[in-house]
Amino acid sequence: MRAPTLDAFGRIDILVTNVGGHGKTSWNRTSGAFLDQQIEEWDEDYELVFRSHVVACHAVAPHFVEQRSGKIVTV
Repeated sequence: MRAPTLDAFGRIDILVTNVGGHGKTSWNRTSGAFLDQQIEEWDEDYELVFRSHVVACHAVAPHFVEQRSGKIVTV
């Protein structure tokens, strides 16, 4: 992921991650109410959102360490 960016711009100075959504079982939910949702639905949502942030950070962190600078903004 970072190689095309480095090829095009020479460096990465900032990563902004902004992820939201629901896992695959969200399409089967009959209610959006908090108390009606099953823990498995929350696990899928958590994995989708949190994992996306971690994967993006993991991709650019080595470059930030190498250049001794960089910022990560997680929304």
